[in-house]
Amino acid sequence: ESQAEEYGVMMCVENMPLLERLLYTNIEALYDDVANEIHSGITLDVGHGHNNGFNVDEMLDSKNIHHIHLSDNDGSYDMHDALGTHNIDFKRLFELLEKRNYDDICVIEVYTMHQILKSIDYLKEIKVL
Repeated sequence: ESQAEEYGVMMCVENMPLLERLLYTNIEALYDDVANEIHSGITLDVGHGHNNGFNVDEMLDSKNIHHIHLSDNDGSYDMHDALGTHNIDFKRLFELLEKRNYDDICVIEVYTMHQILKSIDYLKEIKVL
């Protein structure tokens, strides 16, 4: 048993955006090569996944997701824009999370208070909040 397990701490590793020299843009490869080896979970960054060409169904293939970062982008780069601003299917994402009884943490990861408020309004609009 590791010290993290002994203290009840879950370590998570995050999928990264498609940038030169960054490892593990693919969530399953991240789990197979790293997270499983060190007995940790996955932090799914939805914006990074979208930037790497994955749809939300593909992003949620892993059963080991314990933390989620939420931001929107158009797929060209990791913009960290307000939810509902571009073309990530957050309605589908939350439908899938509900189906799998996800009860861990989701973080809205944007830059400004305006983007946070816009994201909250969007989540209310799609009936997530």
